[in-house]
Amino acid sequence: MEYNLGLLPNLFGFLSLILYLLTLVPGIIRTILTKYRTKKWNIFLLKKRREIGVSAFILALIHGVLIGVTRNLNFFDPAVIIKYIQGVLSFGIFTILAVTSNDYSVHKLKRNWKKIHSLTYLVIYILIWHVLDKMWGKWSVFTYISLLLLFLIVPFMLYRLFFQKKSRR
Repeated sequence: MEYNLGLLPNLFGFLSLILYLLTLVPGIIRTILTKYRTKKWNIFLLKKRREIGVSAFILALIHGVLIGVTRNLNFFDPAVIIKYIQGVLSFGIFTILAVTSNDYSVHKLKRNWKKIHSLTYLVIYILIWHVLDKMWGKWSVFTYISLLLLFLIVPFMLYRLFFQKKSRR
């Protein structure tokens, strides 16, 4: 049986994306837009980055569950996993990031924690693919805003990656 929840699943996906992007902002500001480094809102985002990231994970989980319910999907079926591979991959990475977003993991994983959390650079591209693939032909206001924000932040992410590698040399 399929349920019609309208845009509710997409709303949760959109909110998850917004929170995920907010976790990226402090790092971008710290390395690129340094004049905003000491702004109260950036300090707040920096201090609450883990909580915001875990909240993004929870909203992504709700998004996936609602999509599964509305479309009566069996996520144990390989054909369904292949069809929704971008969502499955990004959710898998979000799960790893959420589970390791605590002081205990930072202490136990040491340098590997930073390597694990660099997966966030991969997620942004998977999310672009996910939004384009799943919303193609049925665009909503969430789709337009999501893609605009993703395409706005990607150049900063690329620059930050380049900037970090250059400063390590």
